[in-house]
Amino acid sequence: MTRSLALRGLLRNQTFILFLTLVAFIIIVSSLSSHFLTLSNLLNVLQQIAVVGIITVGMTVVILSGGLDISVGTVISLSASVTAVMIGNGASVAVAVIAGFAIAVVSQVVNGVIISLTKCIPIIITLGTMSIYQGFALLVTGGYTHNLQGAFQFLGRSDVLYIPVPVLVLVAVNILVFLLLKYLKFGRRVYVLGANENAAFVSGINIIGNKILVYTVHGVTAGIGRWSSCPGSGLRLPSWAPGTSFAPLRPPSSAASPSWEARGRFWERSSASSFSASSRTRSTSSMSHRAFKTSPLAS
Repeated sequence: MTRSLALRGLLRNQTFILFLTLVAFIIIVSSLSSHFLTLSNLLNVLQQIAVVGIITVGMTVVILSGGLDISVGTVISLSASVTAVMIGNGASVAVAVIAGFAIAVVSQVVNGVIISLTKCIPIIITLGTMSIYQGFALLVTGGYTHNLQGAFQFLGRSDVLYIPVPVLVLVAVNILVFLLLKYLKFGRRVYVLGANENAAFVSGINIIGNKILVYTVHGVTAGIGRWSSCPGSGLRLPSWAPGTSFAPLRPPSSAASPSWEARGRFWERSSASSFSASSRTRSTSSMSHRAFKTSPLAS
């Protein structure tokens, strides 16, 4: 009886079902090709998805908080375009990298400020900023392709202990964000925001400040993803990354309820992620003033 209940519980577990699906897919593809499970091919697959994986980590944080961002591809496009133009005009690589990274972070902070102050649905806001950031990218580059002059080739073509650098960056970003969500007060606030914003407000959580911080984290991962995306061709097109806006949305939201109405169980999803965690948050029907004073979430 106990075993049957445990088996039913596993079959209802979305993470377990996804894991079985992945194992079945690997078995099928491996039977079709003897080269699939080789180390070189696995590293090649990881390297190809590293950029989307890094961006997906930041998108996971946004969706966990009840938000959504479809402008991230054009944010990366703008950031990479600024970096390429500065390098082409003779700026040092360090200055260009810092400027491009700052552009990515500031762009996402702007998203967070508008979303938190206007209280509009995030997809509407980021749909508008997506066009704005793409327009800025075209304005900066003049619509022309710019050569990075090999400044980032070490990221795309070098490895450490036979592991490509973008894969190591992906693993590092996953670990850092996992620790951020698991052990810091900010991580608990992210889950509460996504589960029940009203309960979060009554608990004393700074809704506006934490939403802006969530999009700031997303901007940091977008900036890091931009570094990993630059080495491939050595060229930057102002219209390079719009498709990237939607790629990170598929893994985090594949088993989730609508992001701005997240309640109950919300599963974290991250492409090529080294962690898979779940959280069950129960919405609160009423809270007293005493709960506000004693809440560990209150700053």
